[in-house]
Amino acid sequence: MNRTRLYAALLAAALTLAGCQGTEGSDPTPETTTPATEETMTSPPAEDPTAPTPASTTDGEGTAQPGAAVDGETPAGQMTAFVLDLLERAEDVTAADFEGQLAPVLIAAIPADELAAVLNTSVRPTGPFRVTAYRGTQEAAITTIEPAVGDPLDLQIAVDEDGLLTGIYFTPAAAAHEPATSMGEVDERLAALPLDVRALITLAPRGGTPEVLVSQRPDDAAPLASIFKLYVLLAVAEAVADGEVTWDEQVEVPTSLYSLPAGEFEGQDSASVRELATAMISVSDNTATDVLMDRVGRDAVEAAVEASGHADPALVRPFTTTRELFQIGWGGEGRSEAWAAADEAGRRAMLEVLAGEPVPGLDEGGDDSVWDKGVDWFASPEDIVRAYEALDSVGDPVVREILSVNPGVGLEFDHSAWPLIEFKGGGSVGVLTGAWRAERADGALLTLVVLTATTDAATSMLSQREVFGLVEDTFRIAAEL
Repeated sequence: MNRTRLYAALLAAALTLAGCQGTEGSDPTPETTTPATEETMTSPPAEDPTAPTPASTTDGEGTAQPGAAVDGETPAGQMTAFVLDLLERAEDVTAADFEGQLAPVLIAAIPADELAAVLNTSVRPTGPFRVTAYRGTQEAAITTIEPAVGDPLDLQIAVDEDGLLTGIYFTPAAAAHEPATSMGEVDERLAALPLDVRALITLAPRGGTPEVLVSQRPDDAAPLASIFKLYVLLAVAEAVADGEVTWDEQVEVPTSLYSLPAGEFEGQDSASVRELATAMISVSDNTATDVLMDRVGRDAVEAAVEASGHADPALVRPFTTTRELFQIGWGGEGRSEAWAAADEAGRRAMLEVLAGEPVPGLDEGGDDSVWDKGVDWFASPEDIVRAYEALDSVGDPVVREILSVNPGVGLEFDHSAWPLIEFKGGGSVGVLTGAWRAERADGALLTLVVLTATTDAATSMLSQREVFGLVEDTFRIAAEL
């Protein structure tokens, strides 16, 4: 397994391809994410972070060295310390070391023996390590470590509600983010990213006309990664409003709909529509997404896309499930090329052939971007703004609750200035996206959509800190406008 593929495998459980993990996962900051990657961003920040404790680091003689602080009182911090201790051990890591530490979703992505082998062959030989930075919440953390050999790395950790490891990810450490001081600077730095960027940021006073703060190709379609799940939520919300579905309805979760990873509903016979929708948005659960699409129907999601005001709904027809995206994008046999060449009818015929086939493993060709072959979901920043407006127009408080569960793991917002933050992010190979709709304390509405893409996965990963740092800067600056 090469290093890029390894990173994708380790990330998938937490950040769903960040989000679709992602494709995301993650969603992006510590999911993907789905992730995340996807993306990135799997739970809300802790409201009351506890005081950090010194990190465990050693020199070449095994002597403890001063370092940054790892928060040893949070589940993510405790898991970070556990992994750091494994990296510094004299003896090899074994599968037994992970007993009682790994969540089923991670085991499904990479078994304990493979994870141990990865650490032993690809990470531990570069040690010993010195912790130079730590940033985390209750359930996710990024720790920058400086190895004895090679360049600094960012160790990304995600845990579930039981403190079990759901994602572990090593990437080259990104440069420190220098805060922007104006929206003009945010605009300039987004444009300067080594990525294909579409962005739209607006601020509207309560009941007033939005002022455009940043606009970069806002009507050009781009790959969404897991942001597409807003359209699935819209279809579900409309079905609830029409009386066809209820939030409390129990829906079967068959193994035939398991995606990558299987997600938090693995092994469950059923789950409520509300539980599935919450997981789909807050942790970018791919299986939950596909189960909901199966419940309301592909045609209902496609109708929701069109009704929301998408400028070119044909771009997302047929509207694929996450499972189908993995099958097309990384299932081999020239499928992504065939998808790129096919018209809508040809693509629908491909999906019929794929029905019932297994989803590819995480180590089967997941290095390469596929969005550039049309294997993703596509919309412009303006389309996503309209999707948020359509969700709001449904008038269902459950929808707002679902969208605001997770404002973005690892991101720092002033929640007194922004008491309501709705968010969906996404991440796939070469794709990093985020969309926020937030109400300021005085009722002003901030809408922020950033869609980025590149065929170079490493460039996307290394740009995460700058992208999400500029998002934080926007919230800080807009709080005073």
